[in-house]
Amino acid sequence: MARFEVSHNGATYQIDAPDERAAFAAFQSMIGGGSEGAPKKEAPGVVEDVAKTIVPGMARGLLSATVGLPGVAEDIGTLAYDQTLGRLANRFLPGGDGTFSARGKDFYKQRIEQNRQQASKEIGVPLPAVNTPGDYFNPANAIKAAEGVTGPFYQPQTTAGKFANTAAEFAGGALPMGPLTLKNVVTSGAVPGLASEAAGQATEGTALEPWARFGAALGAGVAGSVATGSQGGQRVLQNAMQGVDDATMNAARQLLDDATRMGVPLTWSEALNQVTGGGARRLAGVQRAVEESAGAADQMGRFMAQRPGQIQAAGNQAMVMIGPGGTPPTQTGIAVSKASESILADARKARTSAVDPYYSGAANDIVPAPVVRELMDELDKIIAADPTGKLTGAAQQIKRQLIEKHGTPEIPAQPATRTPVIDPASGRTIRYDMTPSVPGVPATPDILVTNVGQLNEIYKAARDNNTFGGMRPIGATATEVQADRLARQALQPLDETMQSFSPSYSQGKAAYGKISDKFITPMEEGQIGKLSQTTDPGRQAGILLPSKPVAGAAAETEKTIQALVKKDPKAAQDIIRSHAETLFNETIQANMGGANQFGGAKFAAFIAGNPEQRRALQAAVEALPAGQARWQGFNRFLDVMEATGKRLPANSATAEKTEIARTLSRGGLASELAQSSTGGFTKVPSILRERYQDYLAGKNSAELARIMTDPASVKLLARLAKTPVDSPVARNLAISLIQSSEKRSNQIERQR
Repeated sequence: MARFEVSHNGATYQIDAPDERAAFAAFQSMIGGGSEGAPKKEAPGVVEDVAKTIVPGMARGLLSATVGLPGVAEDIGTLAYDQTLGRLANRFLPGGDGTFSARGKDFYKQRIEQNRQQASKEIGVPLPAVNTPGDYFNPANAIKAAEGVTGPFYQPQTTAGKFANTAAEFAGGALPMGPLTLKNVVTSGAVPGLASEAAGQATEGTALEPWARFGAALGAGVAGSVATGSQGGQRVLQNAMQGVDDATMNAARQLLDDATRMGVPLTWSEALNQVTGGGARRLAGVQRAVEESAGAADQMGRFMAQRPGQIQAAGNQAMVMIGPGGTPPTQTGIAVSKASESILADARKARTSAVDPYYSGAANDIVPAPVVRELMDELDKIIAADPTGKLTGAAQQIKRQLIEKHGTPEIPAQPATRTPVIDPASGRTIRYDMTPSVPGVPATPDILVTNVGQLNEIYKAARDNNTFGGMRPIGATATEVQADRLARQALQPLDETMQSFSPSYSQGKAAYGKISDKFITPMEEGQIGKLSQTTDPGRQAGILLPSKPVAGAAAETEKTIQALVKKDPKAAQDIIRSHAETLFNETIQANMGGANQFGGAKFAAFIAGNPEQRRALQAAVEALPAGQARWQGFNRFLDVMEATGKRLPANSATAEKTEIARTLSRGGLASELAQSSTGGFTKVPSILRERYQDYLAGKNSAELARIMTDPASVKLLARLAKTPVDSPVARNLAISLIQSSEKRSNQIERQR
């Protein structure tokens, strides 16, 4: 917009208007209409002049920033070119005058018109005039159209009024970028507007005036941004912390403190997401954006690069909480197996002691011999079914032992006999010798065992020698399984017979079955039995703490460890530590890309990744001596390890990170003005805007990196979580966080 001077009655007036006609109309309006005679009223005072110019000034600014924006952009672009590359072109390119002087906007318009006329002449066809959007949509046309409805806008008459008018125009031009708040008025209007007017008056009438006005406004906007601090980081913090209550903050602070004592410092994002079960995801997105930002990548990289070593050291200490270690794995496996066998043996002895009174009472009960004979006939059938004789050892053993005394065969009677005696010399019978008759001896049957006490001993011996007992051994062959089946087939009739003829034996058998069903069989087929059959510590750990435990497994694990502790406390500690340490070493190993920063989280997921796993692990550790204290420490270690995994992986949540990065590149409204033309009149050349955004993003990212890794930020973060976004209190809290974290960072650097 041009400035015109009008002299009247010895006084000179400066009027901003798009052209001379508009300036004259404005002057006529100012003096109250009429001709060039004396004005009908006195010139306004300073206060009145300032008051009258505010609304019109804002209207001019708003029109220029909206309808007239294409023209403004064209003018500023032309100005920027003319004062930089245009000067070089004038000096060195053909058509220039050989000097470094600027040639002004009219020169370029005239050059375009000359080129049009020359082209029309060469082709013999008149070409239309070249018009740009700025020729139609510019501040002059926009204001003229508005004045056609409202009448001429008021023009300031005093120096103070002119300053107020320029500030109002800047504030009006900033309206499309934000609400009309006091801060926006100051940073978007007063600061750059006053700077622009001061520079304009200082260079008034020279070629530098437009350039000085624009440069001063831009510089003031940047200064305002620096003075008020970048707000991108503040806004990101405010948004990410919304809804986090005091209890959550306290829990996160406690986790941070515990992690620091373990030597594994966490970020606020990791701690809050751990205690909320991932409920602070936006804060995790902020951390990932900060980690990948140019301004904080090195800072966060150094912080995270130490983590693998920290996890290794903390893990070594955590293993000591379970057990002292130092036992070779092979010895651990043997010790656990022996302890389990001893537990089973003790249980079986206890069962025997419980049923012995019944069996003692049955010792003198008798089973009829014919019934025992029938049993032997059944055994003969079983034996006959095995032509090899190798599968029926139990039947053969029982049959042999059922015969208490073998019977004798029948001896036939011998009749009396007369035996002639022959004379050797004559060959004649000289007499007869008489042999008396011998009576026959009848056969005697086998004497069978009929006493229930003896029969029970036979039963137990055959059972123990020929059956698997309560458990089938791992790796049993088909032949062994068949022999076991036939042995049980042979034992069953004997057992049933004793129960039929001895009430005491029957009662003892019932008691034996109940004890077996309730205690012995579950033990034999459960963890204790399985542990007794292997000396491999890896398999034993899998039995105690499987990766996919069934519901309720924790209760069995607790009982098993309690039983092992009574037999061999060190073996119980060693097997649990062996399990934890093996998993830890496996999960924290380095990746192909280098050290594994997520190894701790992976370990926590492998050893206690689902609720049943964690309950089983807790039950196992708490069953050890001083188990609750051991679990409290180890469980906290797992919490910290889980928290190290509450980071979004690289290249995740792209849309969210883009939004955060865009916010980080923002400053206050003053810095927004520095990114676009001051007062909204045009855009700064893109390269300047991008460099400034890079600066802001780096500065904001560095600030957030310091805050996230500083445990001392807890109080301000807690207050920020309860404060409405964009409120003055929230902005002040965010600024305080940034300043305090920066101060703490500087102190740490000085200590180094």
